[in-house]
Amino acid sequence: MQRWSYFRNHAMHYLTPLMVGIEFVDEYRHIPEARVEVLRIAARHGIRAGFSIPLRVNSPPQSAIMTFSGDHSRRQMQAIVRAHGWTLNVAALMGHQRYLMLFAQEFPERNQITEKQLELLKMIGAGHQDKTIAAELGISISAVRQRLNALIQNTGITSRAELAALAMSLGVLPDPFNRPGQYPADTLVEMDNAGTRILRSSQNSPP
Repeated sequence: MQRWSYFRNHAMHYLTPLMVGIEFVDEYRHIPEARVEVLRIAARHGIRAGFSIPLRVNSPPQSAIMTFSGDHSRRQMQAIVRAHGWTLNVAALMGHQRYLMLFAQEFPERNQITEKQLELLKMIGAGHQDKTIAAELGISISAVRQRLNALIQNTGITSRAELAALAMSLGVLPDPFNRPGQYPADTLVEMDNAGTRILRSSQNSPP
C-alpha cells in the first residue's frame, strides 16, 4: 500500500465511512498530484463520487474496504448517503460476512488440503497429541507426523495453536465466540420494491 493512498490508509486505522472521489478531493489531507490525476481519470469513466466503508478481516488480521460509487455530483452523493447510508453500510457488512464465509469454505481447496488432513486438523484442534491421534486413526505415529508435515506445508502454519485456530475458522471445530443460539433463527426479512415484509415462524420458538 502506498502512503499517499488516503482512503486506504484511513481504512487501516478507522472504521468510520469515508466520502471518496474527485468530488470530495478537497476534504482529503494533502495527497500528491498523481493521486488527484487518478481521481480525474476515474471521474471521466463515470466514478466521480463514492461512499467507502472500512471492514475488518480477523484471521489473518487484515483491513478491507467496500466502496459504492458512481457518476454523481457532490450534492447527489451526499443526498444518497443521507437517504441510504445505513442501508449501504449494512449491505457492505453483510456482503463482507458472506465473502469471509465463502473464503473460509474454499480454503481447503485453495491449499490442497485432503480429507485426511482435515481429520487430523480437527484432532489437533481438539487438543489431541500425536500418540492419541495415531491410536484413534489406527496408524503409526510416524504416519501422523508425515500427515502433519504435509498439512503444515500446505497451510504455512507451524504451531498447533495456529492449527487449532484454523480449524475453528474453517468450521471443522465449533468457534466458542460464535455459538448458535438454543433455537434456530425463525425470522425472515424480505425487502424489495413492494416494501418490507417480516415473516416469522413459531414452529421452533420457545414457549
